[in-house]
Amino acid sequence: DEEMERVESGDDMETGIIKSVKVFIASKRKLSVGDKMAGRHGNK
Repeated sequence: DEEMERVESGDDMETGIIKSVKVFIASKRKLSVGDKMAGRHGNK
């Protein structure tokens, strides 16, 4: 029962924070020539 409560109380807040941190890091660093970017199919 405790696990169900934790899921309902909104643990997705943490994943949201992780996502925003990733975006922040990505936007902080400028892309340079030769940087490996993943294409839209996940290929690098």
